[in-house]
Amino acid sequence: MAKRKSRRKSTKNNRSFTIFFIIVIIIAILSFAITYFVTQSDSEALVDAAKVEKEVTTPMTVIQKSSLEGTWASYNDGAMLTIIGLTFTIELPNVEGTIIASGKIVVNDNIITFINTSEKSDCNVKPGIYSFSIQDDNDLTFMKVEDNCKSRIAQIEASWFKV
Repeated sequence: MAKRKSRRKSTKNNRSFTIFFIIVIIIAILSFAITYFVTQSDSEALVDAAKVEKEVTTPMTVIQKSSLEGTWASYNDGAMLTIIGLTFTIELPNVEGTIIASGKIVVNDNIITFINTSEKSDCNVKPGIYSFSIQDDNDLTFMKVEDNCKSRIAQIEASWFKV
């Protein structure tokens, strides 16, 4: 009789091990599937950034370049936007002069695309597209065309004056 009890225990142990093994395999398959889809969406964003990066090398017209270049202060919060060539930086008004965003720009007519390249940015490589208008060479206004980055929208979509 003692032999029968040991056989029952080993059968129960085998079933538990089999169920555990199946659960581990299912979890592994799910984790691989999730990883695949996450890396696919990241690679699509990098492809979009690469397309915009090619556009960055396209020169701006002289009129647009001269009117946008320089340092602009926001009427909203005093942030400073500096545009030099095909690069930009945005700094908050504080003692440390903290840069909150930096990167490259692409300008076509009255459309500007901001591509954040700073590591601290929560916008990553996804570009933000804005229309802009300059009045009297001193007032610059941006209006969002397409941008999913809320922090960039809050900073860029404002009125600016030339410093």
